[in-house]
Amino acid sequence: MPSPQSLRVLFITPEVFPLCKTGGLGDVSAALPAALRLLQTDVRLLLPGYPQVLAGVKYKSKIAEFSTLPHFPPATLLSARLSLNKAEHIPV
Repeated sequence: MPSPQSLRVLFITPEVFPLCKTGGLGDVSAALPAALRLLQTDVRLLLPGYPQVLAGVKYKSKIAEFSTLPHFPPATLLSARLSLNKAEHIPV
């Protein structure tokens, strides 16, 4: 089994506290990636660009634009950071 330091995790969720939360899922979606970071796991969050998410993350930058995907409207993929505390963050 690989060590936690060698794991790379993409955590996909529709909500994460404190950006957007309607119930317990938002709490778990914040706590689990934070716990994995403590184990030195490379964890990143992927979530929809709701207005409250875009307003709540810092250092947004455009990664890619998708305008020609069949059956889908145009979309932009952004990169940002979610602060866990004053010294640590999770890539979003």
